[in-house]
Parts: sequence; C-alpha cells; structure tokens
Amino acid sequence: MTSREYAIGIDIGSVSVKVAALDERGDITRTVYRRFHGRPFQTLRDILEHDFSDYINRRVNLGFTGIGGRTGTKILGGEFYGEISTSAAANFALLPDIRTVV
Repeated sequence: MTSREYAIGIDIGSVSVKVAALDERGDITRTVYRRFHGRPFQTLRDILEHDFSDYINRRVNLGFTGIGGRTGTKILGGEFYGEISTSAAANFALLPDIRTVV
C-alpha cells in the first residue's frame, strides 16, 4: 500500500459479517462483528454507513472472503480471497514458526 491507501477486509460468513480496517501502515484500526439474521448485505451496508463512514472520501482497497465474498465483490468491487489462503497468510504473518493449524 502507498501512504494514502487504506484497506478494508470484509468476511461475509454463514451467520455474520466481519469488517476490519487497516491504515496506511497495515495496522488494524477498527473491527466490527455483527450477526446478520438472514440479511447479510443489508448488515454490511449498515456497518459501512455507520461504522466506516469516515472512509467515504478515502482511497480504499477492498478484500472479501467467506461464503458471501464473491457477491460482495460484484456489488462493491474489490478482490475475493479464499478462506484457506487467507487463514494461511494470517497464520504465517502472525506465527511464522507454526506450520499446522487444526
């Protein structure tokens, strides 16, 4: 990321939506977890409008994962990442000596 880019990661799972924002250094600055009760994309919209409204005029890279991630990319753009590869990447970044996760 360049110094002016931010990233928002969105996981649309089977029962909840999780959103995390990273600043220009890659540090996590905000997270939201919300169960969606059958309305995943309305819940995502509410989260983005209420909890991430300060990102509206910023350049933001979007990344999606989860069962609803592909649909999310069709609605908002961004990139889709598979759950296995994202879990492996996070594991390596946070605990590089650990080789097996159960």
